[in-house]
Amino acid sequence: MPNHIHLLLQPNASTLSRGMQRLETSWARRYNDRRGRYGHVFQGRFASCVVSTDLHLREALRYIALNPVRAGICHRPADFPWSAHRALVGFDPPRFLSVDAALEPFGRGGDAMKTYEAFVADRTAAEHFALAVEGESADPSPAQFALRELARHADPETVIVTGHEELGLPFAAIARVLGCSRWTVARRFAKLRPDRAPLGD
Repeated sequence: MPNHIHLLLQPNASTLSRGMQRLETSWARRYNDRRGRYGHVFQGRFASCVVSTDLHLREALRYIALNPVRAGICHRPADFPWSAHRALVGFDPPRFLSVDAALEPFGRGGDAMKTYEAFVADRTAAEHFALAVEGESADPSPAQFALRELARHADPETVIVTGHEELGLPFAAIARVLGCSRWTVARRFAKLRPDRAPLGD
């Protein structure tokens, strides 16, 4: 994405922060070298959340696949060259991607690939799949999970700006996490970002 990345990882818990630091540092160095610039490329610490159920995993995969489509970068998820979605629907995967592990919640073999592709295309598939197969209730979106995790250790201003600008959440969703009204969130955002019009709520 132009201003952020989404990673679905299965790391050793003790190496996540070190790994992200190494990734962001090496990427920032390469980015700056190519453009002859200095300074930070990423703003603030990365946000993370634990994917604890198959339903959440499926939703996270769909959210990541549809992110460039929602941002208007491409018309179909498979058109975006820097996404795992291409490998999950049959294109050659990069070495670091575990296609079988990602497709496991959708079944096995070619059927899993087809089920995944249909799931991404049908935005109501998560609810149908959960009711028919597992009886689970729909989990919050990956963006909402990320915001909840961020709110545990960040100040409200960071939560508001990150939630609205980076995660694309409406003021009402941010207000539910912070335990205040959406009008309070809107006013704080206007003070923090007076040069930016709200993204719509």
